[in-house]
Amino acid sequence: MSTYRCPICGAGHKHEAERCRLCGQSMDPTNVARSSAVATRHRAPRGVKMLAFIAVGAVIAIAAGTLALGFADEAPVIRQAKGLVSSSGDGWSSLSEAEGRFTVQMPDKRTRGTRPFTAVDSGQITDWHATIGDDTELFVGWGKVATPASMLPERYLEDVILQRWMEGSALTYSFVNHTAVSGLPALTARTSKPMLKLGDRDAFGHVAFALNGTTLYVFQVITVYAEAPQLTRLAHSFIPG
Repeated sequence: MSTYRCPICGAGHKHEAERCRLCGQSMDPTNVARSSAVATRHRAPRGVKMLAFIAVGAVIAIAAGTLALGFADEAPVIRQAKGLVSSSGDGWSSLSEAEGRFTVQMPDKRTRGTRPFTAVDSGQITDWHATIGDDTELFVGWGKVATPASMLPERYLEDVILQRWMEGSALTYSFVNHTAVSGLPALTARTSKPMLKLGDRDAFGHVAFALNGTTLYVFQVITVYAEAPQLTRLAHSFIPG
């Protein structure tokens, strides 16, 4: 049962945390109070307020679409609207990866490295890794695969990539969903129960694969919670290029 709740978005936390696992807001009530006071004394110009309302409306529409359809592709104007709302210092920022050829938003404290990953042909991916408190970790990685010309990308992701990953990690995934990430064929899945370990705690695995020719992009969140909104944020902010 959640004991600690974020004063901004209301997200529950099983343990005391420095920042909210969902919105990144400081969990220190004095910081929230100080921010509110400043906002009261300094009124934003009317035009800025209107722009903020429009941006918030766009994000609400995106959230509704996400619940109904999964990771739908987004128009550039929607990405810009989301940026207006999420640029308030919530602990996430954009990074540009030259070798992997993409940009994505992740928590500010992140590291670049490699890890074993059975789904790609080399058995290893390069990735960016970050943690949120002690109950959630996430990464975005990439590697090469030999996609059969006779096989549809959607079938390849489910019948080959997901199967390789499950067998190599001794996991059982459920809630498999075919979707898209920035227009790329994609698949999302999560473990049917907390089968992974995060420190000494049981954790769920949430994963998304996106295929761009022979490059496989991997998004994964390991968390003690059954839901992982961070995975949606990673996928929605991802831009290959």
